Amino acid sequence: GYPHQDVKDLKVDEPDWKGLTDLEVRRLKAAAEQLIHMSVRADQVPRRNFAILLVLLDTGLRAFELSGLEIDQYQDGTIRNIMRKGKDHITSEIPLSSSASEALDDYIDQERPEDDGPLFQSKNGKPINQQIIDQVVRRIAAHANSKLPKAQNIQLSPHLLRHTALRRWADKKGIRYARQISGQVSDRYIWRYTQPSRQETRDAVEQLWD
Repeated sequence: GYPHQDVKDLKVDEPDWKGLTDLEVRRLKAAAEQLIHMSVRADQVPRRNFAILLVLLDTGLRAFELSGLEIDQYQDGTIRNIMRKGKDHITSEIPLSSSASEALDDYIDQERPEDDGPLFQSKNGKPINQQIIDQVVRRIAAHANSKLPKAQNIQLSPHLLRHTALRRWADKKGIRYARQISGQVSDRYIWRYTQPSRQETRDAVEQLWD
C-alpha cells in the first residue's frame, strides 16, 4: 500500500513578520540625533552610529555586509559592488535616501579623516565587526527607550532593521525591488521578510469592502 497513508502533514504556523513601526523608526532616528548633541568626549563617534542606523534602514544590509564595506564603495549617494551572502554574489548598487547620504557624508567629514580603508571604522581605525554594529543599534534603542514606558520599549537588532527595510521596499516599490536589495536568491526567503503581520492581515480584511 501507500507508505505514507497514515502519516499526517506537519502543520507549522507561518512566522509572524518582525519589524519596526513608523513611530518606532521616528523615535530611533530622533534618539540617534540627540546622541550627536549629547556626546562630547573625543572618543565617541555618534555621527558614525547615526549613519549606521540610517544606512541599515535604507539598504537592509546584514551586519557582516555592512562591516565589509570600503569607503570607495560609497559614491554619489550610492553604495556599490556589495559582497552578499553566498559565493560570488554581488549587488551592483543600492541607492541611499538623501537623509542617509547626508548622515554618511557628515560622519566622513567629521569623524573619519582617512581617505581609504573601511567605510565604517572602529575607534582604532579597524573595520567595525558585527558585535560593534549590534552594540551601536542597541545603544540607540536604549536612549529611545529611556523616555518610553516599558511596554513601548524597542528591542533593536541589525536583523530587525533588515526586516524593516525590506518590508518598506516591498510596500513602496514592490517585491521585485525588495528581492534585488535583499541579496536573496530565492523568493521563498524574501517572503519571510516582507509578508504582512497577523494584525495587518486582520486590519486589511476590514478594508476589503470599504
